Amino acid sequence: MEERKIKIRPLLDSLNESTFLQEYLVVCGITDIDAYLNPDSIEYQSPDMYKNMDVAVDMLHGDIGRIGIVIDSDMDGACSAAIAYMLCKEYHPEVEPIIFAHTGKQHGCTDLLPDILAANIDMLIIPDAGSSEVDACRELYEHGIKVIVLDHHIIEKENRHAVVVNPYNSAIIPPMPDDQLELVERVYNGVKVTYTCNTDISGTGVVEKFACALDSTQSFKDLVAVSLISDICSLRSPENRKYVYDGLTNPTNPFIKYCLEHCCNRGVNPEGVAFGIAPLANALARSDDQSTKRLFFDALIGKIEPEAAVKVMKAVKSKQDYQVKNVVDKLSDGLDTSHKVIIGFGEPENKSYLGLVANKFCGKYNKPTFLLIELNSTTWSGSMRSPIDLLEIINESGLAKCQGHDAAAGITVKKSNLKRFARFLDGLDLDVEPDIEVAAQIEPNNITRNLANLCVENNILWGQGVPKPLFHLTLLSPQIYIYRNRSTTVKLVQDGIEFIKFFVSNEEANQFESAQGKSIEVVVSLGLNEYNGQIKPQAIIERYEIVDKPNENEIDWSEYFN
Repeated sequence: MEERKIKIRPLLDSLNESTFLQEYLVVCGITDIDAYLNPDSIEYQSPDMYKNMDVAVDMLHGDIGRIGIVIDSDMDGACSAAIAYMLCKEYHPEVEPIIFAHTGKQHGCTDLLPDILAANIDMLIIPDAGSSEVDACRELYEHGIKVIVLDHHIIEKENRHAVVVNPYNSAIIPPMPDDQLELVERVYNGVKVTYTCNTDISGTGVVEKFACALDSTQSFKDLVAVSLISDICSLRSPENRKYVYDGLTNPTNPFIKYCLEHCCNRGVNPEGVAFGIAPLANALARSDDQSTKRLFFDALIGKIEPEAAVKVMKAVKSKQDYQVKNVVDKLSDGLDTSHKVIIGFGEPENKSYLGLVANKFCGKYNKPTFLLIELNSTTWSGSMRSPIDLLEIINESGLAKCQGHDAAAGITVKKSNLKRFARFLDGLDLDVEPDIEVAAQIEPNNITRNLANLCVENNILWGQGVPKPLFHLTLLSPQIYIYRNRSTTVKLVQDGIEFIKFFVSNEEANQFESAQGKSIEVVVSLGLNEYNGQIKPQAIIERYEIVDKPNENEIDWSEYFN
C-alpha cells in the first residue's frame, strides 16, 4: 500500500444528522449557537466604545475646508474610502473631496505625501490604514493638515499627530464591565491585552461605525460584509456574523447589489464573494493604470454604471491571469524546490503579481514561497505565501520584516541577511502538510439529501473561522467516468452517490483512468444536484488520493504460505 499523503483530523467523533449543525458550530468555536443561527438577535457594538470617535465626529461636522481621502490598495480600502466619500458629500454637499490613490499596492499615506501636500488640503481621512504612520502624520500636522485615521490594523506606534479611531485603541484593564457586548483577549508582544471593541472588524467596518456616530441616514452594511470577507476577517465574531448576514441579505449599494447578482457563481454567501467579487476588485488594485485602479471606488460612489464597471473588471482580471501564467512558466524552470521553502526572484515589472505567482507555487509544492524583487541596492522586497502561519516567526527572527496576514504577507529582507534568512527558514521544524480538518469521517450512505441540504441552506454561515463542512470517505473500487469537453470532469459513483471533481487536468484525468479497481480517499463538500425534476445529494471532491489497496475478499497467497 502506498503511504497516505492526506492527513485527516475529524472534528466530530461521529455524525448525528439531527444535531450536526449545532455540534459542528460548537467545535468551530461558536459559543452562542442560538445567536449565530439567528443574527437578528445580535446587537451591533456602539460606536461610542471607540476611543476618539467623538473627536472625529466633531471634526467632520465642523468646517472641513478642502478635504482629501486616501484609497488603500485593496477591496477593503476601496469600500472604506467610498463610505468616507459619501459621508463627506452627505454633510458637506458643496465640497468635492480630493482622492489620493497609490501607484502600486502600497498602504497608508507615506508614499502619497508629495501629492497630498501639493493639493493644499485642510483635512485628510485615511481609512483602512495609517494608525502607525507617525512620521507621515507628523509632517501633515506640521503643514496644518488635520488627519482622521479610521483603521483596524494593530497599532505598532502611538500616533499623536492624528485622530486615530481603531479597535486596538480600546485596551482596558480588568475588572471589566459586565454589560459590554464583546470582550476580546489577545496576546500582543507577549502580554495578554483585553479590548472592548471587536478587533476582527474590517477597515470598512470602522468607517461604518463612524457613519453611525455621525447619525448618517445611509446604510453601508453591504460594503462592510464584502470587505470582511475579502479581508479574511473571522466570522466567529458575533458582530461580523451579523454584518455579513445583514449586508448580503439586504444590499443597498447599487454596485454591490449588481455584483452579488452577476458575479457570485457560488451563491450570495461568503464563498461566492471570496471567489466572485474579491478577485475582480483586487485585480484593479494591481493595475498600473490609475483610472482603472479607481474604477471599483468610482462604481461604489455611483460615478460608473455597475454593468460597465464589471465588464472592465473581468477584462482586467482575465489579462492579469494570462500575465501571471506567463510569469509562473518563466520562473518554473529555475526554481529550487529541494528545500523546505522556496525562494525565487522576479522582475520589477512583475511586482504587482508577485503575491499571485507565489500563491501558485505554494499551492503546487505545498511549501512556503518567497518571491523577491530588488527594492534598492541594499534590500529585497516581495511576497510570502505559506500553507502555515509564518509572519510572527519571521518577524521574531529579526532577519526580515513581514506585514500582512499570517500566511500571506509582504516581506522585506536586507541583501546581507538573505543567506542567513534562507538557512534560518530551512532549519525550522515546519509541518507544511497540516491535518485537513473535516467535520466527520463518513460512509457513502451517510450522504443524504437532508445532510446536503443542511450544508447548502446554511452556506451564509461558512467563512473564515467557520469553514464550510468537509467530510472524509474511502471509496472502494468506485465506478469512474471521465467527461472531456472544454474542461474535464471526473465522476465517481459508489452506493448510488455521485462524487464530482470539476476542472481536472490531463495528468489527473490519466490518474483516475488508471484507478479502476483501486480505493480512492476523498475529502468532499456537499451540494444538491437537480436533474429531470429530481433533487439528489452530490459530493464535490476537494482533495483526493488514489490508494493501491488489495481487494479484501482475495487471499494474499504470499502471506498465506509464510
